[in-house]
Amino acid sequence: MGICVYHNLLTMIMPPFETNPDTGEFVIDPANGELILYEPDDQGLDELRRTLIFKVLTDVCQTPVAKKIVNQNRDTVDACQVWHELCEHYQNSVSSKMRSQELLRWAHTAQLANLNHRGTYQS
Repeated sequence: MGICVYHNLLTMIMPPFETNPDTGEFVIDPANGELILYEPDDQGLDELRRTLIFKVLTDVCQTPVAKKIVNQNRDTVDACQVWHELCEHYQNSVSSKMRSQELLRWAHTAQLANLNHRGTYQS
């Protein structure tokens, strides 16, 4: 996470709105009550960051669904949109929920004997 904060890469996957540096919350325009769009100080650097994070997402997305999401956004190179769609899919898909339940079940039923436990809790 440190490198993401240092290079401000987090803004590449967040919705494109201004955030309060102290709270991290989106800034609302008092004149109209709407969120203020984020405008980078250096457009060239912002474009390089967007290209970098999109390339990272292209490299790490290996499942068919993730690859499809990345490929659908190749023309825009919109890493924020890719991240949003990935999160939406994996938080709401039945297969993801089943896999998370399977992992939770394994974690709850793992036996101490399988973890090379010697039968004592003392160190």
